[in-house]
Amino acid sequence: MKAGPLFFLSTILVGASALPSPSAKRGIAHIAYDEDNGQFMAFKRDGSPYGRYLARGPLLSMRSAGQCVNLTADEAKSLHGWDTVEKYANDNWGDGSRNIVTNPTDYPGSSAQVCISGDPVKVELDGDPQCQDRTVDNVSGTAGTDGSVTLQVQQGSNMTSEYTVTTVSTLGISNTFSVSLGIPLLDDVAEASVGDETTVSSEVTNEQTKSFAATYSDVATITREIDTEDGKTCSVDLTVHSCTAKSKGQIRYVATGWVWFNYNDKTKGHYKWAADISDILSEDDRSSFAEIQGPIASDTHSSSNATCVDS
Repeated sequence: MKAGPLFFLSTILVGASALPSPSAKRGIAHIAYDEDNGQFMAFKRDGSPYGRYLARGPLLSMRSAGQCVNLTADEAKSLHGWDTVEKYANDNWGDGSRNIVTNPTDYPGSSAQVCISGDPVKVELDGDPQCQDRTVDNVSGTAGTDGSVTLQVQQGSNMTSEYTVTTVSTLGISNTFSVSLGIPLLDDVAEASVGDETTVSSEVTNEQTKSFAATYSDVATITREIDTEDGKTCSVDLTVHSCTAKSKGQIRYVATGWVWFNYNDKTKGHYKWAADISDILSEDDRSSFAEIQGPIASDTHSSSNATCVDS
């Protein structure tokens, strides 16, 4: 039978307890593979038993919100908190000869992954923006008997940016993710500091010097109706407020899931033990960042107040 998206139980398991809720999965800190029965034996952090589950079921895999790829053993060893994971293994199962394994094909239910969040990456300005105004056109029209002038003008902003990966994350190397970027809207310094931003998505490859672009535009032609007097000619200047700035950001890659310690000799009754790095380490200790840098350029289109004169 099945209960919840993360845990599955077979009725053939002897002595198996009722299924835990998905949130209770956090109570499982490590597991052993029981070779005699082809089952996972789950344990709490204090070493007390949690339950038995089929090794081929996806009961122990947890996919984070966002995008994920498989975590390699070498990437796991590169984690800032890897020494803590090794100490956990040594304290619980000893430091005998062993291999470190992730995502074993024999029991895919105990996966380990590298994920990025679906939340936008905060891009920050690296210095003050440089801005200038320029008049790009003048449009005019003459009022008819109804005393109004209708003009077509452009309004809105567009933004372009070109980023380069300057520091590679040690996780998810060479993998490409669709990343949401929260890019600040450029205006003068005071307005830029308010924190207004626009969110754009770009394909980012975690490789040194890899470049990618991000663009945004809401520029549209709108109709301005000016009330005046019959026969008068009204005009407006079309202006563009242009800004450029340097910017930078960090993309967080987070490791999650199970790292296997496969011993050459049985320890505590089993050859294979796995630790949940999500339970043992804080998010910061299982994270690595890719750093990006690049320029932003924006143009904001607007029109001036109308000037009306006799024709």
